[in-house]
Amino acid sequence: SGSGGGYGGGIMSVGGGVSAPALVHSAQPEFTQEARAANFQGSVSIQLIVDAQGNPQNVRELRHLGMGLDEKAIEAVRQYRFKPAMYQGHPVAVQMVINVDFHLY
Repeated sequence: SGSGGGYGGGIMSVGGGVSAPALVHSAQPEFTQEARAANFQGSVSIQLIVDAQGNPQNVRELRHLGMGLDEKAIEAVRQYRFKPAMYQGHPVAVQMVINVDFHLY
């Protein structure tokens, strides 16, 4: 069988013997000038697949924030690197959601 169960190269989900990928490198997203000027803050939810090599694939937004911050969040997450998820001692691709926070300090 293929996707869902994860056999035959399909995408798996964390749990049921599948360990979560571990973040080894992240990139800070940039604020847009528009968001900074408006003191605009919040979070963008990003869905992605972490492949068996630990690279983000199919990066897309789930929860929209606006003012150009969605694009900045996607740009940052594409630079992330992970230690891949593991299943029965082998690296596997998993789908996950990451929240990217934008806060002015």
